[in-house]
Amino acid sequence: CDHRSSKSYIKTLTPKIKFEKGFSEKDKLWTGKKGETGEHQLARSKEVLDDIFTSDNAVWISISSHSGEITKLLQALNHQPFRLATGQIIPVLVKLSTGAYLYLRFLDYRGYMQRAPSH
Repeated sequence: CDHRSSKSYIKTLTPKIKFEKGFSEKDKLWTGKKGETGEHQLARSKEVLDDIFTSDNAVWISISSHSGEITKLLQALNHQPFRLATGQIIPVLVKLSTGAYLYLRFLDYRGYMQRAPSH
């Protein structure tokens, strides 16, 4: 599951997808020998969230991924630890104010609002 599909194959599944600048046709990081460490995945997750928050003007953004990446995205957002089982979803509402992570509010899996620490 660590090896991503080609860009053209992903495009056939989701024709309206917008790829970030530099997204290669083939996965340049996959060697088949060693997987990504948790620290590297967390750093990459923070980087993509920073990119979304600084360069995407969309009001709503949906991220669909496997449970391991969602776990790292939640960690990058200072969300309480939450591990998803296969097929589960978690709605997370993030409010960005004045271009900085001033405060975040999350709708947890029970539907309760929670306040997270400032980032």
